[in-house]
Amino acid sequence: MEFDDPDEYDITFPRRQIAWQLGSVVTQVQPNLVLKKGAKVRPSEVAAMKLIHEYAPSIPVPFVQGYDFRYRDGVAYYGELLMDYIPGETLMATWAKLDDQGKGRICQDI
Repeated sequence: MEFDDPDEYDITFPRRQIAWQLGSVVTQVQPNLVLKKGAKVRPSEVAAMKLIHEYAPSIPVPFVQGYDFRYRDGVAYYGELLMDYIPGETLMATWAKLDDQGKGRICQDI
C-alpha cells in the first residue's frame, strides 16, 4: 500500500498501536492516518464504511484512503485498510460505560 503524496509522509512520526482485536491491530502511522491489518479485516468492512459515509454522514466513521486484500481460493484471508485517524474514544471503549438506554439509542442511530 502506498501513499498518494510521499512528500506529505513524515518518516519521523513514531508509530503506535491504538487498538487490538482478535485477528486485527490498528496502528497510527501518521498524525492523520491509521493502518488496520490482520486476518479479520475483510472487504465488507470497506463496503460498510462507504455506505455509512453515503447514507449516514453524521456517524463518525474513518474515510478509507486505501486498502489491500489477499485472497486464497477467492476468499479474502488477510486485509489492510489505510484510514483517516479520528481522535477520541472508540465505541468499544465507551460501550461498557453506557446504561441499557444509552446502548439502545446507539443501536437505533446505527
